[in-house]
Amino acid sequence: MRKQKKRRIGECVYCGNVGPLTEDHIPPQNLFPKPRPANLISVPSCDSCNGGASKDDEYFRLCLTVVENAKGQPARDAVFPSVLRSLVRPEAKGFSTSFWNDTARADRLSPSGLWGTGTLHAAAGHRMDRVAVRIVKGLFFSETRQRVPDDHAVRPLHVSRLTGLDPNKRQAVEGFIDALLNTQTKRIGDVFAFSRLWSQNGWPRCVWLLEFYRRVEYFIMIWPT
Repeated sequence: MRKQKKRRIGECVYCGNVGPLTEDHIPPQNLFPKPRPANLISVPSCDSCNGGASKDDEYFRLCLTVVENAKGQPARDAVFPSVLRSLVRPEAKGFSTSFWNDTARADRLSPSGLWGTGTLHAAAGHRMDRVAVRIVKGLFFSETRQRVPDDHAVRPLHVSRLTGLDPNKRQAVEGFIDALLNTQTKRIGDVFAFSRLWSQNGWPRCVWLLEFYRRVEYFIMIWPT
């Protein structure tokens, strides 16, 4: 009988629990067509946090790839056939129907800072937010080798929600976004890019901008609770 490899014990970057670890790719590996880039990021995660996120990851990919302004981006087009196959599975019929019934027009922001409109599935935005939070927690660890402190929260804002903010908050967020757009971007293939700025108010306060398939999708803050 083949001896099972002993896994290392350590702290999960997401929940902080100590136990056997596995490697979790951030952003989700399913966003990347094969062959995948050599510079994929992985972080130590417990089984519960890693395995428990798979359905949200699938939902996240679906939301990013089905919108009409995603068409024509090579990496998206390469992965889209597998997205469609996941939708036509018999066991996914109810999910597929509810997804298409809950789409709406929404504002979007291009990487160059230009505004436009597109289709956004907003009915389960909390599911997308969970993935975005996990990505930033993983990026924070990758950049600092430390977990996001427990007394700090990761606050996600999809750019489509900017129009719903009060004018002062919107102006502040748009100022952060402009600064992030003019900050050096770290890119993983043609699928994912991010930029980050540390706050002058002290570590670990920071803001992040996440881009998928050459489209800016999320502005995220790490701030004290």
